[in-house]
Amino acid sequence: MDYPKLRKVDIFPVTIEGRQYIAIRDPLGLMEGMLLLPQHMALLIGLMDGKHSIREIQVELMRCLGKFIMSDEIQKFVSQLDEHFLLENERSAARLLELKQWFREQRTRRAAHSGTSYPGDTNQLKALLDSFYSCPSGPGVICPDEDAKVPAGIMVPHIDLRRGGVCYAWAYYKLASALLARTQPTTFIILGIAHCQMEQPFTITSKDFETPFGTAKANAEFVEELARLCHGFDPFADELVHRFEHSIEFQVLFLQHTFDGIMPFTFVPILCGSFEHFIYGVRDIAKLEPIEEFVNALRHLIGCWHERICIISSVDLSHVGVRFGHTMAISTHTLQWLRRYDAEFLSFVEQCDADGMLQFIARNRNFTNIDATPATYVMLKVLGNAEGHILKYEQSLDPDGQSVVTFAAAAFYAAQVNLRGCKG
Repeated sequence: MDYPKLRKVDIFPVTIEGRQYIAIRDPLGLMEGMLLLPQHMALLIGLMDGKHSIREIQVELMRCLGKFIMSDEIQKFVSQLDEHFLLENERSAARLLELKQWFREQRTRRAAHSGTSYPGDTNQLKALLDSFYSCPSGPGVICPDEDAKVPAGIMVPHIDLRRGGVCYAWAYYKLASALLARTQPTTFIILGIAHCQMEQPFTITSKDFETPFGTAKANAEFVEELARLCHGFDPFADELVHRFEHSIEFQVLFLQHTFDGIMPFTFVPILCGSFEHFIYGVRDIAKLEPIEEFVNALRHLIGCWHERICIISSVDLSHVGVRFGHTMAISTHTLQWLRRYDAEFLSFVEQCDADGMLQFIARNRNFTNIDATPATYVMLKVLGNAEGHILKYEQSLDPDGQSVVTFAAAAFYAAQVNLRGCKG
C-alpha cells in the first residue's frame, strides 16, 4: 500500500451527460461493473506503477498540477481501489485464486453480455441477427447451396454486434450456404482474442456456453485431447479469462442462430493471448515456443478428427484514436490512410502468409493495435496452403468521432478437405 500498483485493467475515457470521466473495467471480473472517476484522476492513476511511494506521488502531483494534495486524500483513493481489488497485492491475488476455483467448478459458462451487448430476449435477438443479412448492405438471406464450396475457415469480427453485425453476416453467409446444403455434424474451432493479460499464450475450456438461444455444446473430447498434446504449458491455467470474454460468445450466438435444430454441431473455445512479446526481435517466427507446439497439436488433431472441422478466427483489425492511447485526430484522411494500411495487413491474410503477417506486425510495432494477429496466425498455419478471399471491410467510428475500430470478414478454402476435417 506504500507503493501502490494498479493491476492490468482497462482504462478509457467516457463522456456521460457532457462530462468527461475515466472508466476502469476489470476484464477478469475481480471487480464487476465499471468504476467511474473524474478526468483529473488520470494522472494519479498513472503514477500507481509500484515504483512511486505515496510521498513521491504527492510530490509529482504538486509538480504537474501546481497544487498540494494531502497524503491522506491520496491514501483514501488508494484504499478505494484496494476495496475493488484493483491493486496488485495479496488481497487481489487471493480473490483471483478464489474466482479461478469457482469458475473451474462451474459446468457451464453463463452468457456474460446478454442484455447489454445484445438483447436477452430470444425473439429480439433473432430479429437483430436476421436484420444483418437482410439489410441493404448485408449478403442476403441464407439459402443452402449444394454447389458452394465449404470454407475450411472464416475470419469474423468480434466488435459489438450493433456496430459490426453486417460484417459478421458476410462470413456466416458463405459458411452457412455450403454447410446447410449438407447438414453433416461439424466441429467449429473458435479462436478468440483475450482482451486481458494471460500467463500463457492460449487458454481453452470444455464448458458449454449458455446464451438466450439455449446451451451450446462444447466438444469436451476435442478439448481434452488438445490439452493432452500440450506438453510445454497448461492450457487451462488462464481458464477464468473465458468468463467475461466476448470474442467467443458472439460467435456462439451466430452458430446457434444459423445451425440450431438444422445441423448438429459442437465448438472448441480457444482464447489467444498477445504474441507481440514473442515476435519483436525474433527472426525465425516459425520456431517460437510454445506457439509452434500448440499449432502442431491443433493441426494434428484436426487432421485425424472424425467430424468435419471449420476454424473461426474471431478478430478485429486496427484500434486507433484517443480511446486507444493515440493523440492523432480521426479525419477523413486518417480513415483513408488506415484503409490502405489494413489492406496491406489483409493482403498477407488473403495469401495465407502467416509468417509474412507476423513480420508486418513486428516491422511496424503494431502501432495501430491490430488484435487479429494471434488467432489468425494459428488459423493460417493450421490450414496450410489455403485460398483466402476478403468478403467485406468496415470502419466503425466511436460516437464522439475520436476513435475508430476496423474489421473484416473473409473465407478460406483449404487445398485438401474431406468430410472428417481439413488436412493442412
